[in-house]
Amino acid sequence: KGDYNNAAVNYAESDEKFEEVALKLLKKNQLDSLKTYLELVDDGRLSQKDLTQKYLIATWGIEIILNQLNAAEPSKQKAIKDQISNWMKNREKFLDRDTVYQLLQHYGQVELFIEFARIKSDFETIILHYINEKDYKQALAELKQYADSSFDKDDKKEHESLRNIFVRYSHIFMKYEPKETIDILTDQFKSE
Repeated sequence: KGDYNNAAVNYAESDEKFEEVALKLLKKNQLDSLKTYLELVDDGRLSQKDLTQKYLIATWGIEIILNQLNAAEPSKQKAIKDQISNWMKNREKFLDRDTVYQLLQHYGQVELFIEFARIKSDFETIILHYINEKDYKQALAELKQYADSSFDKDDKKEHESLRNIFVRYSHIFMKYEPKETIDILTDQFKSE
């Protein structure tokens, strides 16, 4: 009958094989219905132990929404970006960082790339992005935010991560933003 959304809902509640339903919706090019089906299967039929399927669904959902974003009119793009943001936040645990980075870069979604790096607490990637953009002031601001963030300063692993970022990029910051760099260095490592 062409009522693909209701079909997706009914299929999600049925015992039909996941792959067969997904292929049916793909053949009809019903990406919204497929996304609905994936969400319902993920939320309803899968347990936290079904890691492979949860990873697959989380990643596939990102790809579907990115595809819709690229095809959307400019007036609809903000709503679709919000969908991606929500999807990334809700399924962060099941999204492989490198795979999602590649997808977001492939689709040219820099803002979403940075947002996902924040979700994953991948501060070095954020800082490196701004360095590559030659926005040294913003890169340093991100580094300061990371240094000032609420992570446990007694946690040796996190402290070592911060130290490594400083060691790796401080020569760049010293060249372009020397005063701010010295201020952050002295503030963060004064006891060392």
